[in-house]
Formats: sequence, C-alpha cells, structure tokens
Amino acid sequence: MPQLSQPLAVPAYPRDEPLAASQTDARLEQHLEQAGRLYRQRWAYRGAWWVEARKLRLTEAHLCTHLLALTNARCTGEDAWTTPSELFIGAVVRLLADTPDKTDQVLDGLLSARSRAEVMEALCLCGEQAAQLPLVDWYWAHAPLRASLFQLWASLDIQAPEACLIAALSDAQSPADQLAALDYLATRGAAAVTHCRSFYDDRGRFAEVHPQVASAACRAGLLCGDTRAVDAAVGSLELVGDAQRESFLRVLALSDHRHALSALRQYGERHPLESARLLALHGSRQALLCLPDMVSRCDPDDVESVGFLAMGKALPRRSRSNTGLFRRPADTGQSAGTVDADAFAATLKTQLAKASASRWLAGEPLSLAMLGWLAPRVVGQGGQLLVERLALQARKVCRITARDWMTRRERRLQTLTGKSVAGMVRSSA
Repeated sequence: MPQLSQPLAVPAYPRDEPLAASQTDARLEQHLEQAGRLYRQRWAYRGAWWVEARKLRLTEAHLCTHLLALTNARCTGEDAWTTPSELFIGAVVRLLADTPDKTDQVLDGLLSARSRAEVMEALCLCGEQAAQLPLVDWYWAHAPLRASLFQLWASLDIQAPEACLIAALSDAQSPADQLAALDYLATRGAAAVTHCRSFYDDRGRFAEVHPQVASAACRAGLLCGDTRAVDAAVGSLELVGDAQRESFLRVLALSDHRHALSALRQYGERHPLESARLLALHGSRQALLCLPDMVSRCDPDDVESVGFLAMGKALPRRSRSNTGLFRRPADTGQSAGTVDADAFAATLKTQLAKASASRWLAGEPLSLAMLGWLAPRVVGQGGQLLVERLALQARKVCRITARDWMTRRERRLQTLTGKSVAGMVRSSA
C-alpha cells in the first residue's frame, strides 16, 4: 500500500505523450471516479467534529492507490477537469509525474481562487515535491498566496523566513495573513512566544484586531507554553460577540484557568452542543457534572463524542442498548432514542467517586497515557483539540495541524507519545 505524505514511486508510463481526459480508457475513468469520491469523503471527515481515525486512514490509503494509477498514466485532464476533486487530482499527477510545466501549472492553480484549496491539498500530500518549489519567491511576488503558504509551511514543518512572518503579522489590513501566520507559529514552540505576545500584551492593539486573529494569537501562545495567552482569552470574552466566543473558549477548555469552567457553563445557556463538547474536553469534576443537562438539550447523534470524552463509552439512551467506543446507533440497526440524562448523571457520579482526580478523560483520571491512547484514535475538530491537549500535557511542541495527511500525523503523534500509533489507529474499532 502506498504511503501518504512521503515520496511516491512513479513507474514510467509507456507513452510519449500524457493522456488527455477524452483518451482515458474505462479503467482510468474508474480510477478517476473512485479518487473523486474518496477525496470528497476525506474532506467531509476533516470538517467533522469527531471521526474514527481508522476511517480516514483507510480513505486516504485507497485514495492514494487511485492517484498512483492516474499518475502512472500521466492523466492530468488538461483543461477538461473543473470539479474540486478533479482539480486536486490533476495537481497531484503533475507534481508526482514531474511534468515539464509543473511549476507554472501549480502556480496558476494557486493563483486561481477556484482551485487554490485543491492545489494546497495536493501540495500537502506531495511534501517532497512541494518543498522543491520556489515558495519564498511566490510569497513576495503574489500577495494572495501568503496565507496559503503559511498553511503549507506548517503542514510540512518547513521553517518560514522571519521576514515573511514579520511582514504578515504586522499587516493589519490582511487579517487572513495574520491568522495563517499565527496558526503557523502555534507549531513552533517557545521561540514563537514573542510574536504571539505582540498581540495580546498590547491591549489596545488586541482590542482592534479581528476576533479570529485575536483567538489565533491566544491559541498559538498557549500551545507555545505562554500562560498569559489564557488570561488574554478570558479578557477577550467580553469584547467579542456571541458568534466569536467559541474560538476563545476552545483555548480555555485546554487550560486550567480558574475562570474556564464558568465561561464554558455560561456559553452553554445558548449553545449547549458546543459547550458540552468543550466541557467534556476540559474534564474537571464540575464540568462533567454539567454535562447531563447540556446533552439533554442536544440532538443525541451530535453529542456522541461527549460520552466518549467523559466516560469512554457511548451516552446512555432510552429504548436501546449502549454501543461500543466508535459505533453509532445506525451501525447497530437500532433506533437512536434520546439521551437518558438521569442514567448519564448516575454513571458520572459513580465514576467520580472512584478517585479524587481533578481532571478526567474517557472515564479515567486524566493522564499522559490516557491522552496517548485516545488522541491517535480520533480525527476531526475534536481530534485536533485532543492532540493539542496531549502536546500540552507532554510539554512538547504540537507540530500536528488539521491539514495533515494521516501518515504524517501518525509520525508526529509518535513524537508526542513515544510509541508507534499506526497499529493503534488500525485496531481502534
């Protein structure tokens, strides 16, 4: 099985000229169709809150197999491919097949707002080929690419030039560039703290920046080891609207700040789903005891992750038996039912009586070992927060980003946990 996020061997195709889309035989059309379906599936998994990592790993492995077949045939689609999945496939083929016009075609794809996201995904997959491109030259020559290039540098763990960072962070007219640069800094460790503090230590400047930029500065500061970032996040809650609060609350959920619990509970009055997820991630005894009321006001299928985070198993429901760690009601053929809040509360009280731990995860006292067990098994937004919690607990730099393909993610998780995680992902069902 081909490895993702690593150099891929590309056997020579026995033709002098690339195949145009109209010339592809039925077999290549099938590869194209399957690759498109798998690409769309991967995109859906990445945007979800809580997905079993094994599913994404298999999806990416099968996708890569079809991409190799299309690369071997040098099937780029020329100008006939216009859907997002086709644009992604065409970019991958050009990168891996090392077509003569590769650099110009990749640049053209990035400059087009229609295809930029898909070309970025291709570059994140084909890391070795991407690193050979004149990325720094593109940064200075093409302003629309700057945010995307920071995302790429973070995903590939490439050191961004200091001049690029300073230019992006100081450009208040381009909040997208500031946001991307701060997300990049979140993967850099203590050396990035000074840049982060330049936002939240200056209260006047901090109050004027875009709320997403402010929350990104707090997140980056926290992940780089600066506790002052959490104080800044708390102070920002009164300065932003209700719609912008969740990004700051995610910072608080990862912290031990004394005001975190009250802020998360208050948010739950109007946003029970988002608050329940973050309270379960916070894992304090008081946070867990708030959960039964929160989940009773949510769609049961939306809060399955709350049960896993709080108890290590699915939430108790009326009219059906519990499922396993990652199985949903649809997997069992049973009706979903409603969350049994009383049974959930009773289970939590019994669990909390077993030990005096102040923080909990998956039914056990919070520990590095428990985080190292659960984080590799989950992807999506909740999975990314678990990885960040793991990095904070281990006091290590979190070089894992939401864009990472699974092979790269597993390698970096191994750095955080000190053990191979590939087998853990395969056996998580």
